[in-house]
Amino acid sequence: RARVVVDARRTGARRVLECVEDIGYGASLVNPYLAFETVAEIAGRDAAAATAKGEVPALTVERALANYRSALEDGLLRIMSKMGIATVDSYRGAQVFEALGLSQDVVDRCFRGTTARLPAVGWETITADALARHTAGFSEPLKFKRGTALPRSGAYMPIKDGEPHAYNPMVFNKLRASSLKPRKEGEAVAPAYEKYVDEVTTQAAEAPISVRDLLDYVPARAAGREPVPLSEVESAEDIARRFCTQAMSHGSISREAHEALSHAANILGSRSNTGEGGEDAERFKPYAADVEITDPAVSKDARWFGEWAPKAGSLGGSKIKQVASARFGVTPTYLVSAEQLEIKAAQGSKPGEGGHIPGHKVTKEVARNRHSPEGVTLISPPPHHDIYSIEDLAQLIYDLKRVNSRAPVSVKLVSQAGVGTIAAGVAKAQADIVQLSGHDGGTGASPLASIKNAGLPWELGLAETQQVLVANGLRDRMTLRVDGGIKTGRDVVMAALLGADEFGFGTSALVALGCVMARKCHLNTCPVGIATQDPERRAKFAGKPEDVVTFLLHTAESVRHILADMGARSLDDIVGRTDLLRAAPLRAAAEADAGYADALMAASAAGEAGSFTPVRTNRGVMDVGALLHAPHIGDATLAAPGAETPVPVKSRDRNQRRDPSDRVAPLFGSHPKGVDLDEAVWSTCRPALDRLFAAAQAHASDDEAALASLLPEVLPNRWGRYIDIHFPIFNSSRSVGARLSGEIARRFGEAGLGALAGVVPVPRPPSRTAKPAGASDVDTALRRAERAPGGTMKLQFHGVAGQSFGAFISPGMELVLRGEAHDFVGKGMAGGDILVTPPADARFQAPATPRSGGTTAAQASVIVGNACLFGATGGRLFAAGRAGERFAVRNSGATAVVMGAGDHCCEYMTNGTVVVLGNTGRNFGAGMSGGRAFVLDAGDRFLDSYNASMVVPSRVEAGSPADVELFSLVQEFAALTGEPVARALVEEWADARRMFWHVQPRTAAGATASEALAMVPQWDDTPKPLELLQSGWGLPKEQLWGEEVVTVGAESDADAATTLGDATRLV
Repeated sequence: RARVVVDARRTGARRVLECVEDIGYGASLVNPYLAFETVAEIAGRDAAAATAKGEVPALTVERALANYRSALEDGLLRIMSKMGIATVDSYRGAQVFEALGLSQDVVDRCFRGTTARLPAVGWETITADALARHTAGFSEPLKFKRGTALPRSGAYMPIKDGEPHAYNPMVFNKLRASSLKPRKEGEAVAPAYEKYVDEVTTQAAEAPISVRDLLDYVPARAAGREPVPLSEVESAEDIARRFCTQAMSHGSISREAHEALSHAANILGSRSNTGEGGEDAERFKPYAADVEITDPAVSKDARWFGEWAPKAGSLGGSKIKQVASARFGVTPTYLVSAEQLEIKAAQGSKPGEGGHIPGHKVTKEVARNRHSPEGVTLISPPPHHDIYSIEDLAQLIYDLKRVNSRAPVSVKLVSQAGVGTIAAGVAKAQADIVQLSGHDGGTGASPLASIKNAGLPWELGLAETQQVLVANGLRDRMTLRVDGGIKTGRDVVMAALLGADEFGFGTSALVALGCVMARKCHLNTCPVGIATQDPERRAKFAGKPEDVVTFLLHTAESVRHILADMGARSLDDIVGRTDLLRAAPLRAAAEADAGYADALMAASAAGEAGSFTPVRTNRGVMDVGALLHAPHIGDATLAAPGAETPVPVKSRDRNQRRDPSDRVAPLFGSHPKGVDLDEAVWSTCRPALDRLFAAAQAHASDDEAALASLLPEVLPNRWGRYIDIHFPIFNSSRSVGARLSGEIARRFGEAGLGALAGVVPVPRPPSRTAKPAGASDVDTALRRAERAPGGTMKLQFHGVAGQSFGAFISPGMELVLRGEAHDFVGKGMAGGDILVTPPADARFQAPATPRSGGTTAAQASVIVGNACLFGATGGRLFAAGRAGERFAVRNSGATAVVMGAGDHCCEYMTNGTVVVLGNTGRNFGAGMSGGRAFVLDAGDRFLDSYNASMVVPSRVEAGSPADVELFSLVQEFAALTGEPVARALVEEWADARRMFWHVQPRTAAGATASEALAMVPQWDDTPKPLELLQSGWGLPKEQLWGEEVVTVGAESDADAATTLGDATRLV
């Protein structure tokens, strides 16, 4: 195979999917020649028509073909990116596909090695389809003549006689109608909802779309049991508490729609999900007053439009707070306001892709919640940059449980082959909930190729997950939640029988609010004010929380009736009971594949087909045995229905690794082995924090007597610190500071300890003598830095910190580490300061001069690990050493100074300031859309390292705001760390400024104008070329090129021109 080229020349390849399938199964080249010919004919016809009118063709044939080819190649790159594959050579022959609905003999013949489930379609059906297409194109007389339009397939939008859609006008109109009519007293099921269910059931019987359409539950009488009275079945309200509205961000949908969903869930006592766009902090508590509705004709900057608005006392916050790959809006206050935290590993409708919100939907309010610039397109990275293994996932789960000690953590996965094994890893990583998302979830904003060709039905993933967790004895530790196209009570029952405890409603909940499936979610032109940020369109939003409440209660009541018919009194009685599933009533057998179907049916009847469970479909006979497989616990099969040993389905309230002891030795020395240092920090600081909170409450209630009694106990020391204490730290100490930060955020909100301003007076610093003779500006800065700007808690650590040191810290916290730290330092920090310096006994070599182009020990020695400041929204990090890879990835507001950084520094950054006093790795600023960075480039290497498509470097102009900001940061860094390079830069700033690059995103104002300046140093004067090269930065000519020794000069005037030319080429 390696010695030949396989050219796949075919007529059937016209979309990205067909081309990548050929490459994925081994083709070297793909030649979709019929598509090329069609494009050429259309473009040629249009060009000829334009020429005949005397006009210049808008598109030549050559350009049209190039555009089509480019689109196919871009699609291939996007799919490779989803799979984490960097080169076509790696993708070729990788077979990263799963067959759904193909018979096993077809797979064995054509796609050997590919996972295949639900086999149904064989050679006869494939042949019939091919002949039907051929007949349509070549029969006499021709059915389609040249130049006539081909029939629309209805693949994207429902059309008459087109591809069937689960949400077509008949369905969503009746769903919306049912949401407007609550069930009346005495009605078994509301008539409007019954009409809606009948429509869904009828369409599923005529043309099954979902796997669950092929299955049915076993009524009690069919199993030899009696139904139970409806009065004995758990209430609709209790069932509805298992329902969640799914993750849709404020940004993808309007605030009115987002809050209508959260209010509905809060009324029901269930949960809504923020999505990945954060949430306005005013929604974390009940509204103090009615929200006023504004007419967009009066003001388009108001916060509320539409026909409904929250009332005083209502809670508009979502109980599930999502932590996605971009960490938009993830702050300590956001996390502690959650009743449940969700890590979104993937999205059902587009697995492998991150979220994408176009710039025209990023309004001022959306940008504020996401800590991002207004009007700039925001893209979430496909992976979490702090999760590259199951151990990394366990660390993030641990981080979240430390910062919010009360909320269980869920992990959202997508249905795919092997998801059961992944779910088992998630359980062992101490998550509490696994959510399985199916391919038919998601909004109209998802790419069409992803909607149609990525992801799998949740029925497959749920069944596999249930089986693997039970077989490994992990099911009792987890709650299983499922989402993806759930519309009726029957869907809920099918999911419960396959193993689900809870159920997510996304599209159906939006339809209940008035969504008409216009598929314009990404265009900001939603006609009903749901998927838009345009005030004029938001004003058309007519939905109310009560609409969603009514629909979900209808669904829960429908579940009650099915449970009664099955002889069950609660959903718990049927969770995981696949023995109560059977094939749906037989449909008309397809004429095609009759031989294959008959053979399988005969084999099943003779007991020769193993776990084969036949279901007749309109395309043949499908085997659904994989869904109904009875899992094992060890060597014992699960007990049969009615046996004494039930299937373990209930999880504990919280899957906690351990309870750290409160009995700790917080003072400097060896803390007890096995005691969680983060818990020790919290135990030490808790009394002081409780007193501060009591003082704040006394101040808020004007209780002067109580405040006066508390002040002597809470006054900070003379340096402005409420606490200043030392701890030893070891590399097993993880997430240090997170628990204290969460408790600060829970008590004081976004302001942290800054909320105490005006409550607790901060003493003036001790008097100082006049500036000593010869003292430098750095010494002056150090004296200023010795005193905290306000009351803070200072925690000093000595040793090697484990992962997530200072994760999610709040304003008012100071963490000083004399040593080094592992990955994720300052992850998600919202305020405060982190200072990392080498220990006093560090054996560093003598530093080089900062202008030599060489690398000092601090610039070369890594002091903090990878992905530090990931998702930070505020605060400062000073590290007197080099940072690892992806430093400040998705930084949304923090300020940092480090001595060097690895690859992908400032990736996806949207706000904040980063200063790098040394070399950086490659791909600096990839995806950077906001904020600024400064890079010291003494060795002239940076121009080979930055991402030219995203950022623009320019020199720092003397006296500019950038110069003032940069000097202030370097000066304070030198003062706090004592770093010799930083100190030298401050002392010689006039010359040092020239070695810095000011890096801005291309979207920033003024970035394009300064782009040309990035190609040459910004000299104060313009000496002659040879003098320029020889002088350098005032260094001997041998040191001009840093580590390389290059002599610039000439033995005689005759050699000068040649030497100058060589040197110029070297530059």
